[in-house]
Amino acid sequence: MRAICGFVVIFQHLIEACRTVCLIRSFQAGRKHRHGALEVDFADFAITNLVFDRAFVESLPPLGKAAGEATRRDVEKIANETGKPVRAKDLARKLHISMDQAYGKLRYAARMGVIRLANKPERGNPKKYLPVPAPRFVPDPKRMFRKLRFKEPFSFVHPLTGEQIVYKPRH
Repeated sequence: MRAICGFVVIFQHLIEACRTVCLIRSFQAGRKHRHGALEVDFADFAITNLVFDRAFVESLPPLGKAAGEATRRDVEKIANETGKPVRAKDLARKLHISMDQAYGKLRYAARMGVIRLANKPERGNPKKYLPVPAPRFVPDPKRMFRKLRFKEPFSFVHPLTGEQIVYKPRH
């Protein structure tokens, strides 16, 4: 029940964040308003999602996966640094723990479904792991754009990087 209440509260925060982004963007030249009222549009949602999704996800209780999620982040960090799947030896070295502890962490994270085996286990072949994608609070805006089947391309400026983001419909 607590998880559901937490979800509802986070969802209310998402709606409020969308409204705030809409208000901030309302001062842009060329932004049209209906009868003086502000209306949240897809760009407001997409920008809110880009800026706040990780904060929303991390504020929800992990439902028993906290230790596994910490290992997922460690595996993700090591894999990003090395460009390779992660072995127990890599995790042990990074966290300054024993090989037994590293194997235990990897087994638990795999059981929780937050990391996956990157190679087929074979005799004498060390298991290598990759993180599964981080959970999202709401769907990725690009995927939503395609599912909603917009007819025209859609673009906006990423608020943190200044990069022009363009979503194009599938034809």
